[in-house]
Amino acid sequence: MKKNFLYHGSTALIEDYLVPKKANDSRNIKENNLTAVYATDIKDLAIVMGFLKSVKPFNLLTKLVLIEIEEDLVIPKGIVYGKEYTLNEKIYLYILPRQNFLKCVSTPYQYVSEKLIKPLETIEISLKNYKKSIRPANKVERFFQFFKNDIH
Repeated sequence: MKKNFLYHGSTALIEDYLVPKKANDSRNIKENNLTAVYATDIKDLAIVMGFLKSVKPFNLLTKLVLIEIEEDLVIPKGIVYGKEYTLNEKIYLYILPRQNFLKCVSTPYQYVSEKLIKPLETIEISLKNYKKSIRPANKVERFFQFFKNDIH
């Protein structure tokens, strides 16, 4: 059953409206480079994305991996390409109304809105409940990421 709301994870506590911001996707997918509010219908995905936005130092490359178990069960995992990094101890999960959002074609779990969005609810999320969802890249992943960046 389709929910009437979406999720957005952020490091910032937003009191009023989520404001569309320019996204930057290295894969140059048009939908991932809009000035928009981005949301998802997968709660844990929004939470992991929120924590990945908090990685310090900020110049570290991060990657999101989705493990699909069944059609309705997707487990997001965050990978950080750096041996030493820190994450915020908390982020904010915003519950957003679905209206004014369009479903992305290239990324079916992603939705975008070019309008200001007033959250229905804000929930503070603790990192201690999601530490296992984010990990440093292993040697093989770091090698292939370095190799991939070196080619381009």
